[in-house]
Amino acid sequence: MKAAARLALIAVVTVGLGAAALYAMGVRLADLSHWGQDRNALVIDGEVVRIPSVTGQPRRLAPVVIVATTGEWKLSNIAAGGTVLHDPCIPIRWTVSTDRMPPGADGVVSQAVAEVAARTGLVWEGADYSSAPVTFDREPLVDEAGWRWAPVMIGWSTQAESADLAGSTSGVGGPIVTRGAYGTDEYLRSGTIVLDLEEFPADLGNAADWARAKALVMHELGHVVGLDHVSDSRELMFPEVTSTVEWGPGDLAGLAAAGAGRCEQP
Repeated sequence: MKAAARLALIAVVTVGLGAAALYAMGVRLADLSHWGQDRNALVIDGEVVRIPSVTGQPRRLAPVVIVATTGEWKLSNIAAGGTVLHDPCIPIRWTVSTDRMPPGADGVVSQAVAEVAARTGLVWEGADYSSAPVTFDREPLVDEAGWRWAPVMIGWSTQAESADLAGSTSGVGGPIVTRGAYGTDEYLRSGTIVLDLEEFPADLGNAADWARAKALVMHELGHVVGLDHVSDSRELMFPEVTSTVEWGPGDLAGLAAAGAGRCEQP
């Protein structure tokens, strides 16, 4: 082997070993493009965990939803920088807690998720099941052979166990707000829905109870994707239980807006 070729081979091997070492340290190609800028991180169980960085060229996973309906809708203002939305280039994982799950309720949840996915243009991936009780005390990242965004968790509890269900509240839901890997831009990530076991419709073999149960889950999923309550009782995002069991015209416009967020850039 000529000396020049031998040196070139050594250089390639050295670069490869260096890249492997950086990868083992949690450094990704996106970090190199932000050289000198720290990747944002969260503290989880006392450990500093870097927020997953974007790879490749981000593209929406599903088309933007176009609607022609008008009505009352509102996006939640739950972040320091104002209204933030889900990243439409990242699928939303979801899981259902089987802890005291009413018989047939997983089918209700699946239909509700499908409705929200279709109306927002956000891709939901699942469904998974967990035997763990649902709680708002959850982290946005989970270590699954590498850190990734936690799934939205949907489950049931009681007023005695969850203060959020006090009074006439039949369910509570919402997302977690975090920054992207770099900079100050914020996004909605993951989420939790706690449904009141004592208020949840009991006879899911009955069409009316099924429709009311699905409407309840859809309402809370609306909060997970960023919708706030409205004052029009004809909309499903009205804060009290009414006879409305399907999306209203304002709900549809709001869901389309909730799914029209920007993709995080590498």
